[in-house]
Formats: sequence, structure tokens, C-alpha cells
Amino acid sequence: MPYIRTIRALIVEKEAEIARLEAELSAARAYVRLLENRLNAAGKRLQELPEESDDPIVAVRRVILEAGQPVFIDDILVALGRPMTRDSREQIRRLLLPWIRRGEVFTRPRPSMFGLTELERHR
Repeated sequence: MPYIRTIRALIVEKEAEIARLEAELSAARAYVRLLENRLNAAGKRLQELPEESDDPIVAVRRVILEAGQPVFIDDILVALGRPMTRDSREQIRRLLLPWIRRGEVFTRPRPSMFGLTELERHR
């Protein structure tokens, strides 16, 4: 009955593989929870700033929130009452880039367009 032994060996091998994959899945879920917590913490830090704050990050976030979708940089500049110059565009890009790189608060769905991670999650 070598056939039965072979099948049992395959079952044991597959069960070991399933256990390994379940452990990987559990670790991946924990990692996603960690990332979500970081994202929520970053959003809360930004939300805790007073709406009347002079912080340009808060102003940009407010513009995007009011639009309810990603906004082109030129529209952000108009909403903030800033001139549409290369320097002012670059200032906004440099302001948002660290947040975008970390995947916190701001997104960049297309070139020259900025959105919010909190709006992306609701889609």
C-alpha cells in the first residue's frame, strides 16, 4: 500500500504548507493594521490643527476636502489666493511631497494633482 503512504505524506506536506501560509497571512494582516494605524494617526494629527491655522498644509487639505476629490495644483493655488508661478507651484509640491512619500494624508494620483488618503479610502 505505498499508494496510501504517498497520499498521507502529501496530506502532511500540504497541511504544513497551509500552516505556513496562514502564518504569512496573519503577519500580512498585522502589517496592514499597523499601516492603517499610522495613516489614521497622521490624519488625526493634521485634523487636530485648528481650521483657522495659518499652516499651509491645513489650507491645502481644506481645499481638497471641499472639492471632495483630487485637485490640480493650479486650482489649489487659485483657492489659496497665490499667484500661478513656477515658484508657487514648486512650494506646494515641496510642502506635500514628504506626506506623499510616506503615504500619509496626501496622495498624488496624477502629475500636478493632489488628493487625500481619507477620500481615497471612502471610494
